[in-house]
Amino acid sequence: MTYNHGLISALKTSDNLFNGIYSVTSVTVTIACALALYNVLELILLILTTFRRFGGLYFWSLIVATCGILLYTIGVLILYFQFSAQLTGLAIRVLGWPAMVTGQSLVLYSRLGTVLGRGYDNLKRAVKWVIIVDAVVHHSGTIILTFGAYYASPSHAWIHAYNTQHKVQRTFFCVQECLLSALYIWRAIDILRSSLVLAEKRSQVHLVMFQLIVISLVIEALDVYLLVDEYTALQAIKQAVKAMVYSIKLKLEFATLNKLIDVTESRSTVGRIIAVADHAEKHVNQAPVRGLPFDNSRRSPEPDLEKASGDASILVNSVVRAHPQEVRTATNGALSVPQLPAATVEERSRRRTMDEDLYAGACKAVAGQVEAHGTDTEGD
Repeated sequence: MTYNHGLISALKTSDNLFNGIYSVTSVTVTIACALALYNVLELILLILTTFRRFGGLYFWSLIVATCGILLYTIGVLILYFQFSAQLTGLAIRVLGWPAMVTGQSLVLYSRLGTVLGRGYDNLKRAVKWVIIVDAVVHHSGTIILTFGAYYASPSHAWIHAYNTQHKVQRTFFCVQECLLSALYIWRAIDILRSSLVLAEKRSQVHLVMFQLIVISLVIEALDVYLLVDEYTALQAIKQAVKAMVYSIKLKLEFATLNKLIDVTESRSTVGRIIAVADHAEKHVNQAPVRGLPFDNSRRSPEPDLEKASGDASILVNSVVRAHPQEVRTATNGALSVPQLPAATVEERSRRRTMDEDLYAGACKAVAGQVEAHGTDTEGD
């Protein structure tokens, strides 16, 4: 097997290859890669057992990011311990890097989409294009420079460009992920300020939202650490640490999801029906959580219960799906609702996301809890 020892020496130290002697570098690489692989195994089990439906941007982003960590870690191990030909490890690592990094950004983007409302479509579109452009520009450039540094001649020019590009791309990806986390924190705080819930429920929802903000801050801190590590650490160490840190960030994403699920599971179906019935009797408009993409801001006063039939499903549907343009008349004891205009492409996409995405569904349920209890407080 042939290894580019000129590149290895140019990357600060010969410790970037295992020389048969256990040192701080070799132990650090071993521990970091072992933790990354363990976290990948745990993430795969969590994904397969947590999601009821395998679909949605959030699900596939987690899958791509997890597989990226696995490939990247295997590539790092092959290169450092020289288990196989240099080209084999390099190819596996190069395949895993874009999936690991951009997959993580897509995870952040998918959960950001659940807290940005209808008025933020332009912002979501801009963030999406930032992710796409960063991925195309930096990943393609890094792949070319990586193979050029290892195999092209003269190698010194490629090595200099390789080192520079790695620092530049790490800076851009750090800023990108910090931006996504900052937007999520901003919207989460806005939701906290606009939530209308009973006193005993307010503390629960606010505690969960506060925990989500803390998790986002921890993810930002890890991004900053990776940026500092890029400029200071040895090549082998920072590659292994990257895999470990990205696996930790994905596990923190699952902590976020579990917090939302814990809140939604505390609300019983019976409680929802009672809240809807009480709301209808008081003839009070439901107060949506401002800005959420799943708020029913088009709701209007409920129909006259004396004119409506005794069918509970009609009552619930009329409360949940009422629209200002609906014409309510008493015809054989039933409600007459005209055909509404067809939903827009963005509206259909939003509904599909709410149906398929577990994270979005959990957010939707939390908002439903906020709305249901908020109307009770208004009626009182």
